[in-house]
Amino acid sequence: MGAGRVIGCRETGELMRDTDNDWTNLGEFEPYFGVLSHERFLRHNLNEAGLAEFWQTGANHMVGVRQILIDHFGGEFAPKTAIDFGCGVGRLTRAMAPMADRVFGIDISGPMLEEARRNSPPENVEFRFDIPQDCLIDWIHSSIVFQHIPPARGYDLFGKLLDAASPKAMLSVHFMLFKDALGVADQYHPNVEFSTWDGRELKPLLRKDRAAGSMSMYDYDMNLLIAMMVRRGFSRYYMHHANHGGCHGVEIFARRD
Repeated sequence: MGAGRVIGCRETGELMRDTDNDWTNLGEFEPYFGVLSHERFLRHNLNEAGLAEFWQTGANHMVGVRQILIDHFGGEFAPKTAIDFGCGVGRLTRAMAPMADRVFGIDISGPMLEEARRNSPPENVEFRFDIPQDCLIDWIHSSIVFQHIPPARGYDLFGKLLDAASPKAMLSVHFMLFKDALGVADQYHPNVEFSTWDGRELKPLLRKDRAAGSMSMYDYDMNLLIAMMVRRGFSRYYMHHANHGGCHGVEIFARRD
């Protein structure tokens, strides 16, 4: 794996890690571990039983998501179109296939998409780089994805997903919001070598390069996320707290009215 790349952030002028490059790298070398970070999903450990477990975790997750949407928003759950944003190798996309007429698995990693297509997906599943333009989307799903996208880019991507929603669309998305303590923050930001503390804010001072394929964890502003949703008519929502090893986030379930 080569060195990680940084790109300019148009909004601030600061350097921002090129996470697209990281995920292209992960898709090439460790596509399943990149989706679920456990040693048993590394290529050299992955066997038939492990692969079956990998797919089953996706099926279990989506059954739960579907039930939450039904329980909180009622009515018939019969989306004609659905998106799995940040689909990777298609763990959740495949599980969504029986729940919608057309399912689009979207990812920026070419190697991930190639692996997803090699896994003989259901006929109603299409893996692609971009949001389809020929239809509106009835169900938008994204799990443990935005946490790896710098917010300066992630808000724009979330807005584009919301703009693709149909008039009665449903939403099930996950974002990280904050972390426990400095020790945990250091664990998930190993590129920060030195920092400053002024009594109010901890700021990175010097960063060290990390190999391409490293995973970064980013936190989002809940106020802005909800404002973006409400602006587009998603005024009914339900939330779950999520804690991934000291990184706290939220699963948002919503319906557009």
